[in-house]
Amino acid sequence: MLGFDGVDYTLQTINSNGSEDFEPQEILCCVSKNFLKEEETLVTFGKHYKSYNDTITYDKLINDFPEFQEQINQTLIFDFIVNNIDRHFNNFGYIINGKIRYCPIFDNGLSLYSDLSLEDIKAINKNKYMKKRYDKSKPFAKKHKSQIKLINKLPNINLTNTNEDFKNIIKEYKNYLGNERVLAMCDLLEERLNYVRELYADV
Repeated sequence: MLGFDGVDYTLQTINSNGSEDFEPQEILCCVSKNFLKEEETLVTFGKHYKSYNDTITYDKLINDFPEFQEQINQTLIFDFIVNNIDRHFNNFGYIINGKIRYCPIFDNGLSLYSDLSLEDIKAINKNKYMKKRYDKSKPFAKKHKSQIKLINKLPNINLTNTNEDFKNIIKEYKNYLGNERVLAMCDLLEERLNYVRELYADV
């Protein structure tokens, strides 16, 4: 909906034979198809730099890969909107097969408060200020607003859909998520989308 190139994930039930630790059971999983074509290789930025630390800054990455500036910036905007707390250097990169291209956005599992307990979710719903405690980002800054302020050129984005259109995606999974979690996730999306809309309104 945002117009970014991302990997499609779907819910799928698999039958587990169990193990020493748990009984045979059906498990609901989030799955995706392999986005690599034959003879393509994914090189994450973590693999590219081999060892990385605070010296791999946003500016360095853009200077090293100017052809990926648009897509890197889209990734950071996306992560801001969904509060992805786990975009480390092995969760984005490029695909190589003679030529190189930026990989689609993948591995967004730690987004939308997915790591929080129901008690934490209820606390957020009771006190909106609690959201700041769970605003964490990687790899260039510890907070999402600080991270997207690093962007030197706002990328193309589709903001023609309403906030309600985005929130309706979450509501489709209400039976899996529960009312409290849906409320917290939708509130987060509303806040982040409004912030992004303001950014683009000023351009």
